[in-house]
Amino acid sequence: MELIHQIFPTWHIYLDMFLVGFATYGFLRINKKIKTK
Repeated sequence: MELIHQIFPTWHIYLDMFLVGFATYGFLRINKKIKTK
């Protein structure tokens, strides 16, 4: 675990979680737009 923390600091983990959540939100919105057409 120490090696992971040295490569990826805690703020980097939170940033990745935010980006993944944002990408998932955008992906679902795009899918809904395609299905409604």
